[in-house]
Parts: sequence; structure tokens; C-alpha cells
Amino acid sequence: AMRFIATEISENTYVNIMAQYRPSHKAFQIPLLARPTTKQEFQEAIGLALQQGLERLDSLYPRPRVRILFP
Repeated sequence: AMRFIATEISENTYVNIMAQYRPSHKAFQIPLLARPTTKQEFQEAIGLALQQGLERLDSLYPRPRVRILFP
């Protein structure tokens, strides 16, 4: 997937790699989907993206939180 994004879209595109996957509903019936993502899998996904030249990773550079104050 990372190679496809880098070569077919652009190395300059943003990629959001999220670690918060939690199985639900029918995912529990599929062993590979029936558990949360491990820290190692998350770090591996980031490494694969970087190997393909993708450096605009929201996972590495989270956007600042914005607070909107209403009067």
C-alpha cells in the first residue's frame, strides 16, 4: 500500500497511520482482525512508509489541538 501511494499518487502526499484500531462486530470471527494493533506493527507501518519516501505522516507530526471558545 505504501509503495502504491508513493509511486502512483505522490511521495509528497499526507498519510495518516493510526494505531487505535479496535476490533468489533464480525472482526472477532477473523483471527487477523480480532485483536488491536501492536506497537511493533504500528512502528513497522511507519518504517515502511518512510522506506517508500513518504515523510508527511500525521502519525509522526500530529496536528496541534485547537480549542474554540464561545462567548
